[in-house]
Amino acid sequence: MSVDMLQKIQETIKKRRLLISGEHALVAVSGGADSVTLLYALKEHCREAKIRLTVDGIDRERSFPIR
Repeated sequence: MSVDMLQKIQETIKKRRLLISGEHALVAVSGGADSVTLLYALKEHCREAKIRLTVDGIDRERSFPIR
């Protein structure tokens, strides 16, 4: 992921106050390129903003959490 894209994502999160320092975010990923990219961007943002991040996998075929 380019630094420019990562900065744009982080700016949007801050501008729209989507995640605030001290919060806990749950992210569901399918393993596809778009969800893995989102996860990477959120991981970087949450680390810097001291936001707890929990990740769960979703089976796109069955639409339920992978356990």
